[in-house]
Amino acid sequence: MKSSILTTIMLFTMLLAGLFAKAQSVEGDWEGKLDFGPTKLRVVFHITQENGEYQATMDSPDQGSYGMKASSVTLEGDQLTITSEKLQMTYVGQLSASGSLTTGTFTQRGRDFPLELTKQQTTITEQVPPAGDWKGELDMGPIQLKIVYHIRKEKEGWAANMDSPDQGVFGLPVSKTTVQDHNIEMESSRIGATFKGIYKENDNIIDGTFSQNGQDFPLVLSPSSKDDKPKRPQTPQEPFPYEAKEVKFENEEAAIFLAGTLTIPAGKGPFPAVVLVTGSGPQDRDETILNHKPFWVIADHFSRQGIAVLRFDDRGIAKSEGDFSAATSEDFATDAIAAMGFLRQQDKINPDKIGLVGHSEGGLISAIVAEKDPNLPFMVWLAGPALNGKAILQLQSRVILETSGVPSSTVDSWLEIYNKITDEILQAEDKKAAIENINEQAASYLAPLDKTSQQMLGVSEENLAEQFERMTSPWFQYFMQKDPLEAMGDTKSHLLALFGEKDVQVPARENVEALDAFMKGRSGYKSHIFKDLNHFFQQAETGLPLEYGKIEETISPNVLDMMAEWIHTQ
Repeated sequence: MKSSILTTIMLFTMLLAGLFAKAQSVEGDWEGKLDFGPTKLRVVFHITQENGEYQATMDSPDQGSYGMKASSVTLEGDQLTITSEKLQMTYVGQLSASGSLTTGTFTQRGRDFPLELTKQQTTITEQVPPAGDWKGELDMGPIQLKIVYHIRKEKEGWAANMDSPDQGVFGLPVSKTTVQDHNIEMESSRIGATFKGIYKENDNIIDGTFSQNGQDFPLVLSPSSKDDKPKRPQTPQEPFPYEAKEVKFENEEAAIFLAGTLTIPAGKGPFPAVVLVTGSGPQDRDETILNHKPFWVIADHFSRQGIAVLRFDDRGIAKSEGDFSAATSEDFATDAIAAMGFLRQQDKINPDKIGLVGHSEGGLISAIVAEKDPNLPFMVWLAGPALNGKAILQLQSRVILETSGVPSSTVDSWLEIYNKITDEILQAEDKKAAIENINEQAASYLAPLDKTSQQMLGVSEENLAEQFERMTSPWFQYFMQKDPLEAMGDTKSHLLALFGEKDVQVPARENVEALDAFMKGRSGYKSHIFKDLNHFFQQAETGLPLEYGKIEETISPNVLDMMAEWIHTQ
């Protein structure tokens, strides 16, 4: 009898253990530190489950890298395995009995590092401060950024989400919220940020410090009872005094269909028309950024002024077919040519008066179109580069860093490193091998910079190769070497080139000087620099990208008027 009871207890215990193992869940945020000897790096895995399969993204907050997608995530018994082919990384760990800890090994490029991950939990002790929306403003020197925390009481504790309205970021999960008496701490592992503050009842504020990537900023939060999403007063509102219709057209060369919106002025026509060409990066037809829709604003203004407009989603984006990641500026030029061909077949449009309006890289694409089509009647460049990509990125780096307060001597040292690495990548036949060499030789590349300078620049031995890996893509290789002026050659196409004085992405002075010299003596050419406008032609204080979302204006009315008037003269 005794033996039978003992056997039953043992079987029952084993059964519970088996059930517990099967019930283990790894969904959630797991954080640990990799020990590289002289430095330690935080690693965060965000594991989710969909249709019975695990998925994960990985953050390296100390390197400023977030949302890197894992190739596979498996849980077999208590063994967790996460792999990333892109990062050449594997993590294998054993779950603890409680399921809150996993101890294992992080392997990357043949090197093994012990890594213990802890599952992040939300904790609470007291109901102070009260739940609700709390907002404040980060003073980051040249600019100020709104921060909003949405704090809520849940069944098992406190939780929160974070907004950065000026950057167009809303609902970012706070991975850990801790309240102890009047002290509150909110950690956002995905962006490597922590807020620590004290709730002051008399003033009804949370007075604290926001820390990110080794830098501390004072931040005072006060109750917010309104919607903090920025206003966009120029976004067009119905009813429209023109026809707007969804269209599709084919790029036969690429064997894809592109989707867009065609706006046609009221009346019989025929009307002059333009194709809007987006800047770099995957863009929809409105070139939407931070809730601004500049191409919609342009299309609305032009079509009210008697100009038909076709704006379309980039290939592979929204409703357009194709593979964006495999395309270069020359490929995008064939999309623009197809769009012009479509317009020539439309009623109410004058087939001899169809031009291009290109923003940023859209200017380069327009130049390539002019190279392919000598009969292109006119172009408008909005911050279009007159220099090749390598020169543009050098200028961009200098202006952004110096405007952000980085000393000129540090910028000079960084640009020497930047040029050396860029040349190595451009000249290498094996791009992957070039990146591996940069990773292996990172210490020697960064030797001219002390640790303080590296922190100001946001570079380190661990993330240097990652900073340059994007340069190996087909688009980047083409962009870095393509000369817009050489592409235009002796084109007879008329050109209006507009720039913003405070543009830090395509600096105005250097590009206008190059363009004016090249176009000197040609008819139908005009350049203009607008005072106090940024890369998106908004009234700006610094011109830095972090400012774009703070500004309510989408595009200066003066720019809209100058474009429309000039197009009518063509």
